[in-house]
Parts: sequence; structure tokens; C-alpha cells
Amino acid sequence: MTVAACGPLVGAPGQTLRAQAVSVIDGDTLRQGDVTIRLFGIDAPELSQTCRTEGRPRYDCGAAAAAWLVQIIGGR
Repeated sequence: MTVAACGPLVGAPGQTLRAQAVSVIDGDTLRQGDVTIRLFGIDAPELSQTCRTEGRPRYDCGAAAAAWLVQIIGGR
């Protein structure tokens, strides 16, 4: 099941996700149990995506986005 998160995390009508481990999949996707949560309004790079800024070498922007999300949610 995939849900868009905007406000309280809700999987299906009437289903509220309870406090349990949430895994970061990539910069705009989380997983809690068998529920995949896509963050609404966020378009982050995919985990294996690389990016390049003019005049700079390619870097793993997908891994950077996932690491940033892990830092932001800090185990919460």
C-alpha cells in the first residue's frame, strides 16, 4: 500500500499509523511495516540517482537526500 502523507499519517480511510519503526527508503519515501509513505509535495532524487552542478563533479544526490531525511527525522 502507498499513501501520500500530508498532516497525520493515514494509510487507508480510518487507518492511523501507530508509533513503530519507520525506515527511510529515499529522500521522499518512508516505510512503516508494509506501508510505503510518499511525502506529498516532495520530489527528491531516487536513491541511486546521481546529479551534477555546472562546473562540479557528479555526486550521489539520492544518497545525500536519504541521509538528510534520516538526519531530519532523527529516529522519530
